[in-house]
Amino acid sequence: MNSSTKKRLILALAILIMLPVAALGAQLIRNYRSLATGSYEVGVKVVPATGSYYLGDSINVQVKINRISARAIKVSGVQAVITVGDKLQINNVSCLAPFNGLPFININGQQVTIFCAIATSTTPVTLSTGDVAIATLSLTVDPYATDGTTQITFNSTRVTEAGIPGQAPDVSNAGSLATYTIIATPPCPRGDVGNLDCSVDGCIDTVDFELFRQSFGQDAGSLYIPDGQATPDMVVDAFNVVDTADYEILRGNFGTCQ
Repeated sequence: MNSSTKKRLILALAILIMLPVAALGAQLIRNYRSLATGSYEVGVKVVPATGSYYLGDSINVQVKINRISARAIKVSGVQAVITVGDKLQINNVSCLAPFNGLPFININGQQVTIFCAIATSTTPVTLSTGDVAIATLSLTVDPYATDGTTQITFNSTRVTEAGIPGQAPDVSNAGSLATYTIIATPPCPRGDVGNLDCSVDGCIDTVDFELFRQSFGQDAGSLYIPDGQATPDMVVDAFNVVDTADYEILRGNFGTCQ
C-alpha cells in the first residue's frame, strides 16, 4: 500500500468517526435550543385578560399557569418579564404561595420582572389543566389617561419543570396577551337637574350613584357633556367641581322614581 492510498484510508476513517460526533452535537444543540425557548407544554397568562375600566379604577390581575400538554408536569418556579401598558400605574407586585418561597421582583418603569419559586422544603407543584396563580399585580388606571385600549404583554417566560435529574427544562409557552379598554369620560346621560337619573330608567338608584361616583371629584370643565344634557356639577359655586354639595342633591333624591 503506497503513501497516497494510506492517506485516503486515514481520511475516510476520520470522516466515519466524526459523522456520529457531529450528529450528536447537532442534536444537543437542538435540545438546548428547545429548552431555551420552552416546550409550550404550560400556558402562561394574565387573569383577567379583558375588561373595561375608568380613570382611577384599581385593577388586580394575576399571573397564572396551566398545563396544556397531556403528560404529568411538576414545576418548582416561574419567571417572566412583563410590560404593562402606559395607561396603567404599577402599585405593587408579589409572588403568591407556594411560589413565594424564593421571590424576586423588579419594577423598572412599565416593565416588571418576576422570579417566583417554591422553598427548598416544599414539594414541587403538580399542574393540572386548571389555573394556578403565581403572582399578583396591583394596578391603577392613570387618572390622566385617554380613551382607548392598553395591554399587558410578556417579553419572556420560563416555567421550570422539577424532578428531572441534572436538568431544569423550560416547559412554558410565550405567554398570552391581555387587553383592557380604558374609558376616560363618564358615560352618563344628564337631565335638566344634572346627573340624577343617569341610567334613564325613571328611578334614582344605585346605578345612578355609580355613574355619579365616576364623575365625583373631577373639575366640571374637564367633563365631556353630550349635547342637550346638563352637567353633574349641580351646585354652581366657586369650586366648579363635582363635590359633596352635588352629592347631597343626589342623596336627597336617592330612591325616588318619576
